[in-house]
Amino acid sequence: MASINLEQVMDKLKQRAMDYAETKSRIDPPFESTCEWLRENSTYKQWIDQPFDRLFVVADPGIGKSVLAKSVIDEFQKVQETEDIFVCYYFFEKSVAYRKNLSMALCALIHQVVMEHGDSTSNLLSDLSQSIHLIGDGVLEQPIRLWNVFRKVSESTGKQIICVLDALNNCEDLIELLELLASDAWTSEKIKVKFFLTSRLTGALAWFINHPDKPSEYRVIDANDEGNKEKIREEIKGFLRKRVSGHANMQLYNIASPNEISTLVNDLHQNGKATTYLWADLILKDLSSPRNRRLLSSKLLRRVRAFPSSLNSVYAKMLSEVGRPEVTRSLLLIALAARRALTWSETGWLSLASKNGFIVPLAAF
Repeated sequence: MASINLEQVMDKLKQRAMDYAETKSRIDPPFESTCEWLRENSTYKQWIDQPFDRLFVVADPGIGKSVLAKSVIDEFQKVQETEDIFVCYYFFEKSVAYRKNLSMALCALIHQVVMEHGDSTSNLLSDLSQSIHLIGDGVLEQPIRLWNVFRKVSESTGKQIICVLDALNNCEDLIELLELLASDAWTSEKIKVKFFLTSRLTGALAWFINHPDKPSEYRVIDANDEGNKEKIREEIKGFLRKRVSGHANMQLYNIASPNEISTLVNDLHQNGKATTYLWADLILKDLSSPRNRRLLSSKLLRRVRAFPSSLNSVYAKMLSEVGRPEVTRSLLLIALAARRALTWSETGWLSLASKNGFIVPLAAF
């Protein structure tokens, strides 16, 4: 096998990491005056002040964890030139096979650090280059080896490295990632790397962060804590108000006055309904649908009061409103159980077959 130069190593890292920047670009930026609950959190402020720390932000679906992660990345990227810091990141995605793999995430982190710091870090890839030369590209599928490379290149920058990893619950190698985070490889005074980690509170993660012997460098912010939950609810209320109150939006929602806006937002917010951004977004989309645009504001408010109070009940309502819910349910189950993603034509064929009463064996997919 021919020797591998550093440029080729970087190309291999990039190919393995896929387009990590594209994933970030697809996430909406935070809406005005949102994510402030995190900035005000004392645990977050303590994390900022430490050169090495692991901060876990755990939250239920729909709270905006990925938007929160993006806001942290953007916040530090704005000052990384003047404050001698560098931000690297990765967004795990459950729905995309190659974006839930730990080795791919580590390739992305290494690629970002080396691309930014060039000569000061590239010489540290020589061992990786030699390993690829001797063993092959399979080296880039070994998390422990890649973790050590990331640690070394981070140390060589001499900067404070901030590593943002979003949606750990989507990582198929979560336990291995947690073990690496728990290792003492980051305790050297020369290494200044701190981690901002978001996740749902899965079983493995719950055990990990609640373990009595966990290091003191572990900090946890739970969005479900009563104080955080109330602040998030207030931010969602402001989000709803601003989304509805623009002149164009007032016409879109068939609302004529600020008083009606206030009534609409309060009705959306009452009884603990507006507890997630995902719920609020689904409701606003429903309100602005052509069917609802024709409603007078009084009828619109009656519809608001009848809205389901949780995401699960919203989804159940959506399913109940399709023409043949049993067909839709069958199609969803088939798509979920299929061994690979279905093509558009296969989906159309499935729909046609189901409508005509044919039984489609899962083994066909």
